[in-house]
Amino acid sequence: MTHQPYSYVVLRYVPDQGAGEALNIGVIVYSEQARYFGHRVDSHYGRLSEAFATFDGAAFRRAVANLLHAFRDTERSFSERPLLSGDRSLTEWLRTLMPDVGGSLTFTAPRHGLTENVGEEVSILFDRMVESQKARSDDAPRRDDAQVWRTCEKALAPAVSGHLRPKSFATSSVKVDFEHAVKNGAWHVIQPISMDYKQPESMQRRASQWVGTAVGLREAKDLGTIFFLIGEPAGHRRAYDRAKALLSQAPVNHEIIEERDAERLNRRLLALMEHSNE
Repeated sequence: MTHQPYSYVVLRYVPDQGAGEALNIGVIVYSEQARYFGHRVDSHYGRLSEAFATFDGAAFRRAVANLLHAFRDTERSFSERPLLSGDRSLTEWLRTLMPDVGGSLTFTAPRHGLTENVGEEVSILFDRMVESQKARSDDAPRRDDAQVWRTCEKALAPAVSGHLRPKSFATSSVKVDFEHAVKNGAWHVIQPISMDYKQPESMQRRASQWVGTAVGLREAKDLGTIFFLIGEPAGHRRAYDRAKALLSQAPVNHEIIEERDAERLNRRLLALMEHSNE
């Protein structure tokens, strides 16, 4: 499938331009080649009113409503005429929708990427840029990632566990540190992920965060395979299956291995070590 270029900006709420404090509330994705304009905006403002003492709920609702109305008009007309006529940039076009530079809604500088499905990028970016900012008191798993790793590490041969080392990747959009990696030409990494949450939506959120991270890791030339080592939940099997299905969309070479099948991970790592260039 052909990769298509796209641009995106993050929509932000900034109550005081001088103070510079802000929270992300949405994403806007645009691709001229794909003839696509999409957006997702969180119009709920509970976290905004908690974060900012001077928050004006009525003004926020009006501003978001006006913006969404303009976006809907754009979506309807985009099939008939280009969004960015002449040499007008995405930033200039957005400023026509939000001309008051002193207002509470603003946006980041455009960022760019390539994707096989530009429509999926809206959800991926929204989860990464907006949902990840939302603190939740019930978000802690019953078992954390380190506990999942310790359980599975028992199934690894000493030759495997003694050969693993940390590895970091830095691209234009993400920096990710992995504690367990092995090199065989490329670096193959193991990422334990606990899905043992009380709330089923937390599993979906965790999977979304890693799919978003994987989007940024596509630029890492020396990344081989990510082994997602999944700690299973005590219940919520249908939500767990949906979270795994979402995680399977990570746009890098990856394998999903459940903790009860840690022996398969051991075999895969042994095979990589046997053919190692080092």
